[in-house]
Amino acid sequence: MGMPHFNQIAALKDQRRLLGMKKVRLEKLISTITKTIKHMADKTKSTPAELYDAFKDEDVKHYQAEVKQRWGNSEAYKQSAQRVKKMTKAEMEKIKVDGKAHAQAIADAMSKGPAHPDVQVLIAKSHEGINFFYDCSLEMFRNLGQMYVDDARFSAYYEKFAPGLAVFMRDAITIYCDNKK
Repeated sequence: MGMPHFNQIAALKDQRRLLGMKKVRLEKLISTITKTIKHMADKTKSTPAELYDAFKDEDVKHYQAEVKQRWGNSEAYKQSAQRVKKMTKAEMEKIKVDGKAHAQAIADAMSKGPAHPDVQVLIAKSHEGINFFYDCSLEMFRNLGQMYVDDARFSAYYEKFAPGLAVFMRDAITIYCDNKK
């Protein structure tokens, strides 16, 4: 796999736990849709609480707790927490919008191949973006690229933009890191 200390059993347990979380979220979404259909058929109005019940902050809080548990003692986590603390809600929203546009730009460039100079410029911007939050070494960036493939949440995020984007990102990041050595 290229990662000698990679624990497949732990990774599978993480995947199983994450799929369970996704299952719960999907069940909530199905319930919300079912309620909406009923309200529409009965020509009654749904309350905002009913409509948005499946979109509560519980998942976000869980992910934040997981990140803190896994990396809370690292310098990268501490740097990121300090930098994010200083940001406004509007700045965070802009980062999200820009991040989606950036991911789409990489997806649009996939046909050029991961080593293409245009793709490598985009990957360099990805690295800069991460460095905005914390000092991301090439080794850490390479590991992030692998995590985009290994972690179902990252894969699902990138696959929304284009099938195969998670693997493409990993490959492009590997080339970027190899070229920077």
